[in-house]
Amino acid sequence: MTHIWIFLLTLLFSMGSPAMEENADFRQSTLAAKSPPEVYRRGSATDNNLTPRPQDTRGLSTNIKPPPGKSQLVDTTKLEKLEAVQDGADHASVRPRDPKRMQEWIDSRSSDSTHEFTKELRDSIKKK
Repeated sequence: MTHIWIFLLTLLFSMGSPAMEENADFRQSTLAAKSPPEVYRRGSATDNNLTPRPQDTRGLSTNIKPPPGKSQLVDTTKLEKLEAVQDGADHASVRPRDPKRMQEWIDSRSSDSTHEFTKELRDSIKKK
């Protein structure tokens, strides 16, 4: 019977407790702190390729290691309004530091003007 009470209390305190939320925030900031200094964006340096697609809600997909074929080397230390967050062994997502602006960046892909985030990303590409 004691085991059931311990289980129920553990479950109760773990659901939405401030301590759990603080730990989640800490884990997220720790991941963000481990941003790679460089990432590779597959494809060319066109505005279209440097702007996320509608399905890219978590960020623009990049690689940590050079992928096969054409790619652009991005110096993430030059990013100001954007950040590169490693979210896999060889994968990072480039996204706005303000997550509320992600959809705005996605929506700009179909417009005639270049979004400020696309310009920032393009300007952070290392020249060969």
